[in-house]
Amino acid sequence: MAEFKFPKGEAGAKVVAPNGIVYLWDATNGRWGVEGSSPEPLDSQYVRKSGDTMTGNLKIESGSALGLYVKGNTTGGSSVFYVRDSKDDTKFRVTGDGKVQAGTDKNHSFMANEDNDVVTKKYLDTRIHMPGPATFSWKRENKSSNPSSGHFCVEQGKFLYFNKKTYNGHTLAYSSGFSQSAKDFPGQVTMSGKHALSGMVKIWMKSGSESSPTWTLMQMMGAYRYRLGFGGFVQIEFKDARGNWDYLTYEHEYYISVDGFF
Repeated sequence: MAEFKFPKGEAGAKVVAPNGIVYLWDATNGRWGVEGSSPEPLDSQYVRKSGDTMTGNLKIESGSALGLYVKGNTTGGSSVFYVRDSKDDTKFRVTGDGKVQAGTDKNHSFMANEDNDVVTKKYLDTRIHMPGPATFSWKRENKSSNPSSGHFCVEQGKFLYFNKKTYNGHTLAYSSGFSQSAKDFPGQVTMSGKHALSGMVKIWMKSGSESSPTWTLMQMMGAYRYRLGFGGFVQIEFKDARGNWDYLTYEHEYYISVDGFF
């Protein structure tokens, strides 16, 4: 069958195709339509060039290197391409200024957990750190004992309790060879039989960027005794604290080091 070409459309125009189907010119939508039918049935079958929504899968087999080309009309931070979940929350997007972002927004970034997941800046910031005076962090909790996961607390101005789970994702463990009773830190007893503090406990506040952090010493005290697994927590008895506990606000993250311990 020879190729059939539609004539130029105009209001009221009608044409019969070689297959016998009669077409009418649809002046509203600027296209030919089958006589006796409205354009809606076709709208439900085909994707409009001017923009439309597909309810089925789209498979592209271009046979060339450029399978999909997306061009936006913006050079700013607006999305050129994005993926959303069933709740219409954005999970992945490419912006007009070239940024590739994963997650709903900067406060809800995608956090990798599988070996083949891509990672976001937030993920790297929580995993890679510039060297500092302390590695493990906890948040101060308004309790005197039994701190929650990722927290520490102070009792009677002489005991520190640490949850074995740090706030920055580490877990402190110890072998069964350690006694759960209170033990002096090694090297505390002098030849005269008096206790000598063998190390210091230091509490630091970290601020600034990950690439150029500022470390502020908030508290320091002498490490005296320790108890591992006491009530399921780590207990440090300290003496001669320097600093002001009022400056350590509750639910704020602090980095803590104990000489000869962690």
